[in-house]
Amino acid sequence: MQEQSSLNEKSEEKPSLDRIMEESNEILAHFRGVWPFDFFPDEVIIDKKAITIVRHWFFGVGQKITCHFDDLVNAEVNVGPFFGSLKIYSKYFTDGEEDIKWFSRGDAKKIHAILQGLLMAKKEGVDLHDIPNDELLTKLYKIGKHRGL
Repeated sequence: MQEQSSLNEKSEEKPSLDRIMEESNEILAHFRGVWPFDFFPDEVIIDKKAITIVRHWFFGVGQKITCHFDDLVNAEVNVGPFFGSLKIYSKYFTDGEEDIKWFSRGDAKKIHAILQGLLMAKKEGVDLHDIPNDELLTKLYKIGKHRGL
């Protein structure tokens, strides 16, 4: 009897593990900084669960920082006429924030809008898992887009 309940528990865990594995490979958006202003441009990768910041310092040398959306506090965008930068705030970052620089103006605004849309959806308790990626990205962008920049 105890073996049967153990088997049932394992079979109940499998779909959630499969879902996590599947979603971890589903990239919603991928942005790269502008070269030649940054010889080793940083990257921002957004999936349904987290934002990943990939810093490149030299050939084969870098750092990867992942922040799950539950830990994300805010995202801030700064734009000029041609370029933009982002500040991502999390309660778990060493200094509370991560600066990401040298994105095109348009990409910086898109990253910010998507992150703001995700923060708003998270705050409202929206389940994002069953929404197709293209549709989700479009909706998050529209939700998070702010006029004026």
